[in-house]
This record gives sequence, C-alpha cells and structure tokens, in this order.
Amino acid sequence: MTSNRDYKIGDIINVDTPFVHVLNLDQKNQYCDYCFSKCFELKKCNECKQMYYCGKTCQRKDWKKHKLECRIFRENFPIIQKDLDRFLLRLYLYIENNPDSLCERRKFHDDNPDSSRCFTDLMTHRPQIEMDAIRTNVFQSLFARFESLNQIQLNRDKLFECFCRLCINSFTITNCELNEIGSGLYLAESQMDHSCIPNAAPVFNGHRVVIRAIKTIKSGQPITINYVDMKQSTNIRQKKLVKQYYFTCKCNQCESNDSIDYERLGHLITKMDDAIDTNNWIEAYEMGIKTMPMFEKIYGDCHPDLTVQMIRMLKLHLQLIPDNNGQIDAEISKEIQQVKQAIERTNLYDDELYKIFVSIINDIQ
Repeated sequence: MTSNRDYKIGDIINVDTPFVHVLNLDQKNQYCDYCFSKCFELKKCNECKQMYYCGKTCQRKDWKKHKLECRIFRENFPIIQKDLDRFLLRLYLYIENNPDSLCERRKFHDDNPDSSRCFTDLMTHRPQIEMDAIRTNVFQSLFARFESLNQIQLNRDKLFECFCRLCINSFTITNCELNEIGSGLYLAESQMDHSCIPNAAPVFNGHRVVIRAIKTIKSGQPITINYVDMKQSTNIRQKKLVKQYYFTCKCNQCESNDSIDYERLGHLITKMDDAIDTNNWIEAYEMGIKTMPMFEKIYGDCHPDLTVQMIRMLKLHLQLIPDNNGQIDAEISKEIQQVKQAIERTNLYDDELYKIFVSIINDIQ
C-alpha cells in the first residue's frame, strides 16, 4: 500500500487489534489468552480449562470467539492443541458462525480509502500452495484431525481458503523482548509489502499492533515492513521469502553487495545470550559491543530490533559499573538518553519495554 500523507521517523501510522489471534501453547498460563498481557494470577475458563484470562473483562471480550471452540477444547483439546490447529479452527468457526464478519473492514487511521480491507480481500496464493508439497501435507494432516472432531461440520474448501490466507497474511505476535508468543490476523496491516530496508515496523503491545515509521515516508511512497529476520544473509532471506510468500525480493539491499558478516553476527548474539544466562556480564557486554556496528548497519537509526539490543546493552553496562550512590557519569547519561530516544521512536509509553526502561532508571537513582 502507499502512504496518503508524510510521516517522520517515530510517527504512528496505525494502531489496530487482530481480526483473530491465538496464544502459543507454550505461553499458556503466562499470558492472558485474549489481551496477551503477562500475568501471574490468570483464571481458567470454567468449562474447557484450556483458556486463561487476566480477568472477567478479557474473558467476556473473548467469548464471542471462544464459545465456538470451548466444547471442542473440553472434549478434544489433545487432538488440536497445535498452534496452527487452534488458529485455523478459531478463524474457521468465527467466520462460519458470523458471516457478517467477512465484510468487516479495517483501514489505516489516515483515512486513505485505498487502505480499507476485509477478510475476503486477503491474498491466498492458492495455486502456489496447492503445488507446495509441504503445505498441502500440513493441511491434509490438519484436516484429518479436524474430521475426527464430532462437534463441527467441515467444508473442506472453505477451510483450505482460510488455511491459505493464514499462511500468507498472519503476523507473529511478540512480547517486548521480541520473543514469539502468538499469531494474529491483522486486516489493514496485511496489505503492507516487504522490504529488507523497510520504512515502517510493527511493535506489539499485548495483542495490539502499532505501526511506526522508522524512516521518513513521503506521501505516495509505499509503506513497507520486513517479513523475515533482517539479521540473516540475503541468500537465507530470499529462500525464506520464496518458501513462505512465493516472491523474490528486489530491494536495494538484496540487489547490492552486502558486506555484513551475518554468520559472525549470529555467533556473537548466541554467545551474548549464553553469557547472560550464566550471569557472565563482562563477556555478554563484550559480545554486545561487537554486535552494535552490525545492528546499526542493518537497521540504520531506528528499528524495534535495534531498540531492544540497545536496552540490553544499557542493562549490561549498568551491571559493570560501581555503585556511585545514584550518581550517573556522563557516558551512562548519554547512553540513557540514546536508549530513551530509541524507545520513544519505536514503542509507546504504556508498553512493557518502556516500563522496563523506567525500572532500570529507577534502580540507579
């Protein structure tokens, strides 16, 4: 899609909630199944015992969709506990029982009429998926599991259409540290194209997605995001795009000679993570310092991945300096301001990453 107005770095392009979303199985009882807030006192659905909510408000908001799957979960959850199974089942049941939802339209806040989109507008790439042996085998296995459920009547063709749209249009929902916690279908946002040098980026606050400009965008320019991890080589990115989305990226980053040593970057990140896990702050910080020039070359001045790495580096740096009774030296003060600016450009004041930043600052004062 193209922009209908000018945006500067950090501007909010859109805020939206998902058409349908599911929490990953390994995150259940850690995050609310509706709002995706992290909570330590979640309450189970009294009927199926498989859904967890932070309170009655979220349970009520989710009931329109959950009531369609609740009995199935109660009697057959082990059969369909896979993340994709639950995602597809929830989508299929919702649109089959609420046909008006097919006409529900979402658009970007700039009121661009071209940005309005409903579920049936989503691309399916059905011919490519029908020729894709891996995905057709996945669907056949999934359909066999669904057929074993006595509580629903299935239309195979409609289910396959839903499957195709999920394969092409779903977003991975991440927490504040960019770890995967679920999947969502966002109607308006699904029309943004991919670039390995994107000018926008999604950040998730619970199940809500916020699209921020990470480069200057002029009216009439396409709004682009990255579909795949930019910390991987051009060859790997291209293979993933062809495999998952059936296109080859032609952006300037892919067409140019890339001098970044992505293998070394991956090795450094792994060593940094391992050192953090063992409280080896010195090694973790040393590894992190080596990653920063590569992060900045990949992401430029602004990107959520860069913001997260900057806040990790700030936390490590503070672990290594002596306690000066709340006094902050010039170097740390400068780093704090840089991290604060990065967060302001990519995150909102009510999200978890900003709260983490505030807690870090409070700890040293």
